[in-house]
Amino acid sequence: MSNWDHLLALGLQGEALVKEWYKQQGWFALPVGLIDNGGAPALEAHLKKIIATNMLIFKAKEQRWVEVKTYQRATKNQRRGRWEHGIKQRLWSHYLEGETLTGIPGYLTILQVDERKILEGRLDQIAKTAYIQTNGENHPPSGLQ
Repeated sequence: MSNWDHLLALGLQGEALVKEWYKQQGWFALPVGLIDNGGAPALEAHLKKIIATNMLIFKAKEQRWVEVKTYQRATKNQRRGRWEHGIKQRLWSHYLEGETLTGIPGYLTILQVDERKILEGRLDQIAKTAYIQTNGENHPPSGLQ
C-alpha cells in the first residue's frame, strides 16, 4: 500500500468514526463525501462549483455542514504559542462560501489520533483566531496550506 493509499484509508476511517460519534449524540448523518462525482462533493450551479464538506447532519430542527479531518497530532507553533491543525486555504474558503450560500452553519471536526480526541468547532468561531498563511510562506507538512 502506498503512502497516499494509507493516508486516504486513514481519512475515510476517521470520517466513519466521527459519523458514528455524531449518531451516538442523536444526530442523523448524510455522508455527502462518499458521492462519486469525479472528485470532492460539490454544490453545483451554472459555471460554478463550491466544494462541500464530508457530511450534513440533522437533529430536531438543527442542521450542520461538517468537515472531518484526521490528524496524527497537532503541531506546536512557537511564534503563536499554541497547538494547531492545518487545512488548505482553498478548501476553507469553499466551506465558508457553502455555509453562506445555504445558511447552514459549518463545523470543522478533527479526529486527533495520538490523543484519541475529537475536536469540534464552528467555522465562524474558528475564523476569529485562525492564522492564514500567505503564498510562498514556509510551513511544516501538517501546517495550514
